Amino acid sequence: MLALALRKVVVGVAVVYSASLLAMLSIKVGTTQELGLWEELRFAFAASALLDLVLAAIIGGAWRQIWKWVPVLNRWLYPDLNGAWKVSINWERSGETGHTEATAHIRQTLTQLSMTLQSDKSESSTVCFVPKKDPESGRPVLHYLYTNEPKQGIAGDHQRHIGAATLKVGLGNEDELTGNYFTDRATQGHYTMVRSEAT
Repeated sequence: MLALALRKVVVGVAVVYSASLLAMLSIKVGTTQELGLWEELRFAFAASALLDLVLAAIIGGAWRQIWKWVPVLNRWLYPDLNGAWKVSINWERSGETGHTEATAHIRQTLTQLSMTLQSDKSESSTVCFVPKKDPESGRPVLHYLYTNEPKQGIAGDHQRHIGAATLKVGLGNEDELTGNYFTDRATQGHYTMVRSEAT
């Protein structure tokens, strides 16, 4: 998910590794029976292998179960945004305004985040997602760069374009994202996203 969460996980694993080393040393110091070099190496390798497996499981998807067991992690680190979202878009283009409904699918891992957004006329996909937390409020924010492709057979002013948006997670509601966007076609608008299904 995210550099912030990943950094904290890596620090946590480093602390556990250090604690394991200290535990190994205390066993050696506290016992009357001297541990041989082979036993020390076996213990160190076994502890390292176990911690590597735990870290791989967390990065591979177990983090989501941990977030469910300890929901406060959604606030402390970053919320789990995986799922299907209903999207309401209010847009402005060349003095005209309008409204479009769409659906989005957010896929989030411990190290990556992406979103696909589909309306009846086009589909957007992620170029870059930068998750952050507001330094003062601690509110999660997503800076999002995307490409939008019109669906085949759609005529008119629906052309391929690049857009950028800043989406904020709802205050006290991780199932809502809101924010403004603009594009390289000098259009702009506002997103309101509500999670319809967690995946």
